[in-house]
Parts: sequence; C-alpha cells; structure tokens
Amino acid sequence: MSKHEFKEIENVEMAKKLLENGTPMYVFDLETTGLSSETDRILSFSSIKMRKQNGLLKEEDRLDIFIDPGFKIPDAVTAINHIDNKRIKGCPREKEASRIIRSFFGENPFICGYNSIWFDLKFIEAMYQRSFREQFVPAMHLDVWRMAEEKLELPSHKLVHVCEHLGKDSGLKFHNSMDDVIATYRSMEILMEMYN
Repeated sequence: MSKHEFKEIENVEMAKKLLENGTPMYVFDLETTGLSSETDRILSFSSIKMRKQNGLLKEEDRLDIFIDPGFKIPDAVTAINHIDNKRIKGCPREKEASRIIRSFFGENPFICGYNSIWFDLKFIEAMYQRSFREQFVPAMHLDVWRMAEEKLELPSHKLVHVCEHLGKDSGLKFHNSMDDVIATYRSMEILMEMYN
C-alpha cells in the first residue's frame, strides 16, 4: 500500500485529544505461532498502560505474559521470536490468558501498536471470539506503522528500521513483545510531533 493512501492526521489528532484528556493508552505487541489468526495462536502478549501527566507520557502499569498455545511451536517460529516449547511450559493456556488480558485492557481501550491493524488486532479479535464469544472493540486504535509510512521516507518501514532511523533502538531486542512495545511508543512520540 502506498504511503500516499494514508491520512493519519485525523487519528493522530484524536489520539492527542484522548491523551490530553487523561485517557490511558495501551501500547501492545504480540508474538504468535504463525501468520493466521484462525489457526495460529498468541505466544506472548505485552502491553504498557501509559497516561499523560504534566505533558509527558508516563507508565502506569504493564502486562507481559507467555501463553501455551496447546500445540508444538514450529521451529521456524522459534528461530524468529526465540520462544520455544520449554519457555511456554506451565504458562497459562489461551482461555486463562485471555481473561488476564481482558482484565488489563478493560472495556473499549485506547490501543496503540505497530502494524497492529493488519496483524495483532486480528489475533486479539479471534482470541476474544474463542474465549468469550464477544467482539474486541477498542475505543481508538493508533497504528504507528501507518504514521511511519506517512512521515518517513525509508526503503523499509519495519519497526527495527524505523526505530534505528529515529535513533530509538538502544537496548532493544526486536521480535521480543515487550521490547517491541517500548520501540513502538518511543517511535510514536517522535512521529506524533511530526504532525504538529
């Protein structure tokens, strides 16, 4: 999709208003067993709850859990995200994990992710359907990938490349869900200023 198709200014303006009004923002990321939200499952879920205080985004809470998908993790997946079968042994299964995640998010959360509209959101929606027979309905969804596509002239808009370009990759291991959350909000803060 061409960057010229994106018009993120309205989403960014709405996100700014929500933050100024004290609405918490949940920056989140997932690692999964594959690419299909129908047949694959979430392996790790990470989120940081942030709220604007005195003009700065401050962390209020965080959730970082591994989830047992109930089947063997493919070796190709482990090669990317370094989550193996030993790591998820004894971790909560999807039903239990989904209750923890829903409790953390609350009702109609303001969420923020990276390429999350096309990927992460579908996994959350599928999990809610399987676990609760209900829809996951965020009040607002800010996708930082769309902001990067619109504001940065780069050959690749992968999170690692955007973060490196913005000089915000220090101390991070990419394809680790919590580090990807940190990379997302670091990038989001800079990109948001570019809309001023």
